[in-house]
Amino acid sequence: AGSFHLGTGSKIVGGIQAANTAFVFTDIDAYTMSFVGYPLVFSFNQAATNCGLVGPHAVASLRGVVYWMSDGNFHMASGSSGIRSIPCSVWDNVFQDLDTQNAHKACAGANSDFNEIIFFFPSLSGGTGENDKYVKLTVNEMEWDYGDLPRSAWTDRTVLGPSIGADPTTTYLQQHETGYSDDGAAMNSYFETGYFAVGDGENFATIDHFEPDMKWATLSSSTQTSVSITLTALEYPNGESMTETLTMSSTIPYLTPRIRGRIAKWKLETDDANGWWRLGQTRYRYILSGRR
Repeated sequence: AGSFHLGTGSKIVGGIQAANTAFVFTDIDAYTMSFVGYPLVFSFNQAATNCGLVGPHAVASLRGVVYWMSDGNFHMASGSSGIRSIPCSVWDNVFQDLDTQNAHKACAGANSDFNEIIFFFPSLSGGTGENDKYVKLTVNEMEWDYGDLPRSAWTDRTVLGPSIGADPTTTYLQQHETGYSDDGAAMNSYFETGYFAVGDGENFATIDHFEPDMKWATLSSSTQTSVSITLTALEYPNGESMTETLTMSSTIPYLTPRIRGRIAKWKLETDDANGWWRLGQTRYRYILSGRR
């Protein structure tokens, strides 16, 4: 195919085959490589700048769109909108904690069952030098979440079933999205919202009714599935907090907390190994109660 000199970047980091072209990433830029036939065979074009690949495996494709991680942001490329950076609501949790000495170990993967792209990266807080945290993008809603999960490699659904990830802490291959527990043990899983304004955020408000729309299933006749819900309210972002923890199950229609503040958040967690639940739209009732 001859040879072609890429004009920018000090090294080629990685590449991926997309729907109608291939992408080649240097440490600072992205290039497209397209088949043009004899005698040149391939043509190369600089597609975008300042979006180089952080590591050889930090790129993945889902439904014709390519997603990748650079050393300071996330990016995507599609035929309809070209290359653009992806706004990341949890940017600080990733790049302020990224172990830059080992960032080349970061890897990306697609989970087509749930329309998700997930990036695994080594963190300074973990201190292991290996991928120990993740950040995940749900592409339909373009929403992010993050957490702890050590994976050094990933493959999407195959003839073997759902996604498989390589666990560097156990040297096992772990199959995801199967069953409702961590290989029979409770997973101690949780998710937590960010702070949101209660009412207009100017006045104090008391939340006295909380109604998560949940669907339940119990996999063991001897166990009743339940989750713990913690609500926290603040007067100011760095002010004193008021917290209340309540239990939700299939027999409880709603919760009756008594927390007061201008902003609030809530956290759902469970260590149930024998149950299944799904959360829908959550509603709450508040009463304005002045500015003090």
